[in-house]
Amino acid sequence: MAQTALAGLPFTAKELFTDMAVAVAPVARGLVRVREAAAAAREIMTDLPMDGTGVATLSDRWRSVTRHLLAGVGCELGQIVFPYLEKCTELERTKILETVRSILRRAASGRPVAL
Repeated sequence: MAQTALAGLPFTAKELFTDMAVAVAPVARGLVRVREAAAAAREIMTDLPMDGTGVATLSDRWRSVTRHLLAGVGCELGQIVFPYLEKCTELERTKILETVRSILRRAASGRPVAL
């Protein structure tokens, strides 16, 4: 799993966020990754329910964020893909998330992405 900034905080600091909705992106390893982390946090926040509270990470919200992004480009792959994603193992899910992160990093840097 990707490390988040909240992972190193003591429990008392995490309690500060219990009454509000907070999106936490994976830790940006270096300045070049800050844009990607900010975009991830924005997508998580956009995806949260209006009356939601607590801390949400990309790992927590990946399914809903993916569905939201696909719908935004007129793609209803969720009807085909999500039933299979629900059945995959934790290891398979982790590998899929690692692959998607790699593709997003490459795309965010302006490099071509080939599948």
